[in-house]
Amino acid sequence: MGTEGNEGAFSVKELGEGYCFVGRKDNGKKGYDALLGFCRGEDCRVFTFGGKGDDYSYSVESYGDSCLALVTTFAGGDMNISLVVYNDRGIKRFVSYGGSGRDMGWFVRKVEDGYLVVGGVLRKDWDILVIKFDHSLRILWHVLLGTGADEYAYSAVDQDGVYYIVGRTDFRGTWDGFVLSVSAEGRPGGGWIVGSEKKDYLRYIGLAGRRLMAVGRTETAGESDILIYFPLEGSFRILDSGGYDYGRGFVQKGSQIVFVGDHSRGGDLQGFVLFADERLKPLEGYSVGGEDVESLRFIDGSTLLVAGYSYSFSLDNDLMVGRFTERCGDLVKPAGFFTARGRIETRRFPYLPKDYLIVQKDLELVAEEVRLKKRQYCPSQE
Repeated sequence: MGTEGNEGAFSVKELGEGYCFVGRKDNGKKGYDALLGFCRGEDCRVFTFGGKGDDYSYSVESYGDSCLALVTTFAGGDMNISLVVYNDRGIKRFVSYGGSGRDMGWFVRKVEDGYLVVGGVLRKDWDILVIKFDHSLRILWHVLLGTGADEYAYSAVDQDGVYYIVGRTDFRGTWDGFVLSVSAEGRPGGGWIVGSEKKDYLRYIGLAGRRLMAVGRTETAGESDILIYFPLEGSFRILDSGGYDYGRGFVQKGSQIVFVGDHSRGGDLQGFVLFADERLKPLEGYSVGGEDVESLRFIDGSTLLVAGYSYSFSLDNDLMVGRFTERCGDLVKPAGFFTARGRIETRRFPYLPKDYLIVQKDLELVAEEVRLKKRQYCPSQE
């Protein structure tokens, strides 16, 4: 879907018979507005949300029968975080929070008694921000964690009342992935740096059955390959398609694990969808894209909802969102993946808590409905 401007989708969430998605849209003023969508079948209502500065959304969750978008906004003259409740009838409510630094929200996850948000705060450097909200979207607690280098937190998951958070750090002078834990009461726990002597990221963490698993990228075996890491075991797996690969998310579907991300084999960047068994042996892989750049940024749900963007089918960037099917004409082509070898080490992550005050803010943010033109790339399967 798209307009004559620039749009991208970064996250999607299954919701009953429909789904929510979020991203950003060029506002024509050398900036972006957050883009919030709600779809039932082929019918979608889409809204821009923001102020006078840049606004964007990288994560969405369910909120009862509505969607909960995590929005980063410059509406107050500095970076702040907003939580926006919306559905196919429009924006229902929003609340905004921020402190004295630049506050960024990367990921929101529903937990047993509320919502967990992870992101970052920029003062002298980027630190890890973790916020726990109740169901009314009031802050229960927050912590700021860092090392004196730059850290970016990208994802979190709840397992047995412990929150595990992943991201990347340049504590060692080169990028490594990290995993850290925080209790349900906000007490920081252990932390690990995960990486090689080259660049390594951990982008998403979730559960494969009862097994805690994170996915990202590593350069230990060559260009860039999919890094899969098991924090509670300290073990890892590397998957490769023969060129650049970056794992951005996964879901479990029956006995299989389905990964999405980006890859390239000598040409432009494309999205990928990879089916693997429970032992992470690649079964079927697909390259998703046209003749230019594509990316698949997230996957959710039993129906394999994917979100991303494409530069192949118009003069500007278009968002891609919907349910994956390998029978999608020229847009989806088979791609081979195999297990690669490399060396990944786990080290202690010496982060420390930092003082930081977050307060609720009254920001001027507005929503407008926008109509996106649907571009049909896949022939009918009937």
